[in-house]
Amino acid sequence: MEAIPGVFLLKERALWIPEISAIVIADVHLGYESGLFPEPFYPKMQIKDVSERMHTLMEKFSPERVIIDGDLKHEFSSTPYPEFSEVKEFLDVMKGAQITLIRGNHDNFIAGYLKKRDVDVKDSLKLGRFFFIHGHEYAHLPEGKITVMGHEHPVFRIRDEIGGSASFPCFLVSENLIVLPAFSEISGGADIVRGRFLSDMAEKHLKNPRIFAIYDGGIMEISGMEALQKF
Repeated sequence: MEAIPGVFLLKERALWIPEISAIVIADVHLGYESGLFPEPFYPKMQIKDVSERMHTLMEKFSPERVIIDGDLKHEFSSTPYPEFSEVKEFLDVMKGAQITLIRGNHDNFIAGYLKKRDVDVKDSLKLGRFFFIHGHEYAHLPEGKITVMGHEHPVFRIRDEIGGSASFPCFLVSENLIVLPAFSEISGGADIVRGRFLSDMAEKHLKNPRIFAIYDGGIMEISGMEALQKF
C-alpha cells in the first residue's frame, strides 16, 4: 500500500522505498525469547519467523539496501550467545545488500561484531528525502525530510463491552513522520487507540496520524478513531 508517494507499506511489517532501493524495518529484538525462560525450555520461534519474512522481502524486491531502524537485539546489559547466534542467522538472509543499523536503546555490545560483518552502525541516517532515527531519544525533525522511526511498536487494539479484545500491529503516518510496527511478532506494543506513546517525538508529532493496521489478508487504513476510544 502506497501511504505517501513513493513509500510502500508492506504486510511483512516493513517499508519498501524504491527511490533508494531500501527495505526498512525496526524492532527485531533478536534474543527476546532467551530472556523469557531459562534454557532449554524457551520456544525458539522468533528467529524462524523474522528470517522467513526477510527472505520473502529480499526475494520479492531485491533491495540494494536494508535499514534496520533500531533494536536489532533485545538484551540491554549484554549480548549473550543466543543473541549473537540469531543476529548472525538473520544477517545471513540479507547477503548482497548494504545493511545499516540505526542504533536503538537495546543495541548495546553489538557494534564490534557488526563492523566485522560490514554493517554500518549509525545514530541516525539522512538519505535522499528521508531521515531515519530509532526514536528513543528526542530529535528535531529535519525540514523537508520524511522522518522514519521505530521504538513505539504501535498496535491497534480494540475492545468490547465485556473485556474481549483484538490487536493488530500498525503503521502510523503523518505528513512528515512514519512510525514502523515492530518486526518482531512477540514483543509488546503501544496501544494507539488509547493514545499512549513511549517517546516524546511521537507524542509531539503524531496528533492525528493515519493508521494502517496489518491483518492476515494485508493492510487496512483505520478511520473512526474517536468512536473507538470510548472502549
